[in-house]
Formats: sequence, C-alpha cells, structure tokens
Amino acid sequence: MDFVSIPGGQFSMGSATAKRGYKTNEFPQHRVVVEQFFMMTNLVTQRQILEVLGENRSHFYGEELPAEMISWS
Repeated sequence: MDFVSIPGGQFSMGSATAKRGYKTNEFPQHRVVVEQFFMMTNLVTQRQILEVLGENRSHFYGEELPAEMISWS
C-alpha cells in the first residue's frame, strides 16, 4: 500500500450567522484544526479489508474490486 502525507492545517467550519433553512448544527462558526495524516493513493481492495477485518460485506464480490459497505466506525 502506498500512502502520501496530507499536511495539517485549520479552517472555519459552519455559518457565521443563523440563516433561514440552515440546520442548528451549522452554527456558530468555529475553527477546526486537523493534524497531519496519511492517505492511501489507491482504493482499498476487498482482499485488504478481508485481511484487516476478517470479513467482507461487499455486495459486488471480487478480491481486487474496491471495498464497499464499510462503516467509518
């Protein structure tokens, strides 16, 4: 697996003011700090998911196909 370094940084998230139609979690605006992290340069295959998680829940099975049906948690 190949990874690239993504530099850390910061940005403003949310709306500066509450506007009609906005959701309550969109304000107040606040600063978010993201630490440096690494990201794969290619898709995670079903074979890799099987090796790490011990199961493959994909609907479209194929060891070299991209993994799908994977939860962030």
